[in-house]
Amino acid sequence: MTGTITPTSTPTGTPGPFIKIAAGNYHSLAIRIDNSLWTAGENNDGQLGSGTYNNVSVFAEVLTGVSAIAAGGFHTLALDAGGNLWATGYNGYGQLGIGSYSNVSSFVQVSGMTGLNAIAAGFDHSLALAGNGTVMASGDNTYGQLANWTHNISNLFINTAVVSGANAVAAGGYESAALEADNSLWTAGQNTDGQLANGTYNNVSVFAQVLTGITAIAVGADHCLALDSSGNLWVAGYNNDGQLGNGTYNSVSIFAQVLTGVSAIAAGSYHSLALKTDGSLWAAGNNAQGEFGNGTVTGSNTFIRVITTGVTAIAAGSEHSLVIKTGGTLWATGYNGYGQLGTGDISIRSAWTQVY
Repeated sequence: MTGTITPTSTPTGTPGPFIKIAAGNYHSLAIRIDNSLWTAGENNDGQLGSGTYNNVSVFAEVLTGVSAIAAGGFHTLALDAGGNLWATGYNGYGQLGIGSYSNVSSFVQVSGMTGLNAIAAGFDHSLALAGNGTVMASGDNTYGQLANWTHNISNLFINTAVVSGANAVAAGGYESAALEADNSLWTAGQNTDGQLANGTYNNVSVFAQVLTGITAIAVGADHCLALDSSGNLWVAGYNNDGQLGNGTYNSVSIFAQVLTGVSAIAAGSYHSLALKTDGSLWAAGNNAQGEFGNGTVTGSNTFIRVITTGVTAIAAGSEHSLVIKTGGTLWATGYNGYGQLGTGDISIRSAWTQVY
């Protein structure tokens, strides 16, 4: 197969500065300024793309020529500069889109998936945004998260229904979201906790519009975050851990505004992160593993400031969090049982630790 991504058998260069990050269930991804991809954490299903099934507690380079990344439950997606899709890891539901249900431990190019603009990875499904705005999906479809009117799984990427002309996609536990060019937000999939924000608790197997004026989206295990053009944060879905940051522990099925002055958002399994325009980081939800990095393991049902300034990018995994600070330094906090913080050990951190 052809493509511009090159597997790296031996790490080259010095880690950092980093420009993009992503966090999966128990693994972490980071793109360096030279477009090389570095990975750490759980690798039982080959999700690190290192060619082995060994967990790694120090970030190691695995690819070059990477422009975008997405971390799923136990799989990883990457785009090269030409918009070609590459995938590795767990494939039991066909989420890699390679026409089989076999796991792979090294990145393979996904046939026919070229000219893509964006990618997203859920727990067991994947989304890809074609150059013409068509949203494509593969993998688990138990709750209708492939948005094709069915509940049939697919080991190849198939066109979703209704949405076309999209410019962003997001995937959560068993939910999919797409942002249209007119800034309308569409959702599909599991909705048992109101995470589709359509005013019901019924699962939906086709994309339906739920909000307008949205510029960014993020989906957690069972909750959804949306950012509007004025920097207001909107939340919906499961809230037993306070991850909606609305001051309650009640789940909601319609978007509610909770925060202003926000420039970026990230949704973990049961916690949420918001980056404000002043470079400060705010967190809400579960903090039992130190996901906030504020030196405690106490959660919050309102967004609290956990880093004062200097943050440029954020990512939230199942029980860990990553940030990039000014200058491209990578920092991590939270659960580290598989080495996903990249600190060289498997000790939990409740305070932000510089990885490199």
